[in-house]
Amino acid sequence: MGDAHVVGLVREAWRYPVKSMQGEQVMSIELDAGGVVGDRTFGLRDIATGYVLSAKAVPELFQASARTIGETVVITLPDGREISSGDGDAAAVLSSWLGRDVVLACPADPAGAGRPIEFELRPDPVDDSAELFAWPARPGTFLDSAPLHMLTTASLAAMAALRPESVWDVRRFRPNVVLDAGPESGFVEDTWIGRDLIAGSAGAVVRVEGACARCAMPVRSQAALGDRPGLDRDVGVFRALAAEHGNNLGVYGSVTAVGTITVGDEVRVGD
Repeated sequence: MGDAHVVGLVREAWRYPVKSMQGEQVMSIELDAGGVVGDRTFGLRDIATGYVLSAKAVPELFQASARTIGETVVITLPDGREISSGDGDAAAVLSSWLGRDVVLACPADPAGAGRPIEFELRPDPVDDSAELFAWPARPGTFLDSAPLHMLTTASLAAMAALRPESVWDVRRFRPNVVLDAGPESGFVEDTWIGRDLIAGSAGAVVRVEGACARCAMPVRSQAALGDRPGLDRDVGVFRALAAEHGNNLGVYGSVTAVGTITVGDEVRVGD
């Protein structure tokens, strides 16, 4: 990687302990071969259907958030109640909230009876009345596509300039890493596809595999998270991305060398 050069600094790091709930902004993330340690550790499995719930089809999930405390995941519900992943009544409380029987599952035992891990989505991300169809998760995980998702400040700024009527809050797009691209403008991460990103001095290397195509998630409303205000439902976000950038924003990657990515790290791009 002799010709690697700096392309930005890590501005934010995120993980999402429960699939499709709001996540937690952290100072660093640890990468293993499967992606971000502690990311999508749990999901809510619908007992009747076997599907793992996704905000693509169950937007209420975005009104809750999850964070990690030691080895435990703590879920905060819209009314402020907190549930621990170790609580014996977690399934009952979550089922009561959503109005359907669910369990808090991990990828190792997602659906019972050997069923593959699947969730549901609609073919038109802005039509919540469209028929649902099943979509497979990445094998052995609750991930939709790739182990790691990255986004730059430059891309967010580009879309905000093109469509200022929408709120281009990073939470809509659920990246693991947000890079401050400095003076670069436009969709700079697109130029990294097929190349390696080297983060800081802790040994983490990510292979950028492709652009991140967008679904219904960015249009969903979200509850306030900490000092960040809530987000309103906005189908204009999806329509703007479709019109301006082929419905892509950010890039997906896989881990080729394990390590830690920390806020403030320099990120270099290599071959």
